[in-house]
Amino acid sequence: FPMTILIVQRYTSDRLRGRAFTVIISVQTALLGLGQFASAPLTGAFGARWTYVVAAAFTAASALVVVALLRADTSRLLPREATA
Repeated sequence: FPMTILIVQRYTSDRLRGRAFTVIISVQTALLGLGQFASAPLTGAFGARWTYVVAAAFTAASALVVVALLRADTSRLLPREATA
């Protein structure tokens, strides 16, 4: 979750940041429930080892996306806000 906060702060303007956090938290909560609901049938069908392998693959893919986003040049995405 801390990396999510960092990415939202880098890629959204101050005006839209609250809405972005609302969407992200809602999606994370929905996916958490979906994952818990799907874990029992997946574990029963494929076994615990393969269920963990698939979960680890999704986690690794997410980490790669985070690294790519954090390395991206964001200077052209958001206009610089004037400081008083």
